[in-house]
Amino acid sequence: FSEIGLKSFQDGFRHPFTFKNRAKESKNGTNLIAYVKGKTDKVIVVSAHYDHLGSNDSTLYYGADDNASGVGAMLAFAGYFRKNRPLHTLLFIAFDAEESGLRGAYHFVSEPVVSKKNIVLNVNMDMISHNDKKELYASGTYKHPELKSIIQGEDKNTGIKILFGHDLPDSGKDDWTMQSDQG
Repeated sequence: FSEIGLKSFQDGFRHPFTFKNRAKESKNGTNLIAYVKGKTDKVIVVSAHYDHLGSNDSTLYYGADDNASGVGAMLAFAGYFRKNRPLHTLLFIAFDAEESGLRGAYHFVSEPVVSKKNIVLNVNMDMISHNDKKELYASGTYKHPELKSIIQGEDKNTGIKILFGHDLPDSGKDDWTMQSDQG
């Protein structure tokens, strides 16, 4: 965030918090928060999580797919909008403890650095390098259909196909809308 030239809240980019994990143990986490001032006070949150599972017994969980890809995209957006002032203020958040039950996101919602009434949208990026078919899912448009008309057609001449779905109620694990920090 510093190298990009983003602004911080309070005394810096680090926003520590404490939470109880599934075993009811007290754990510490740190969200990283920065912003680019827009032309209005309305706020769009651009987020990704930077924690990852690591290893469990003999199984290694690679973090490049599940979190580094989202953080990389978030930083690319931050760099672009630092040089190209947006209409709305952009709040860039690298959440911690997503893998522990969205704890960093819940902490931000309980103690936001901006007024919640000014937040109009959260664009969360998670597992964006996962698809080898050059497809990108925009989930959440079933529940917020006004977003579909904004996104639809934006894949033209990009080499990537935007697909909609994974957001139907009662579809269990196929409903992604509460499975990452946008929840």
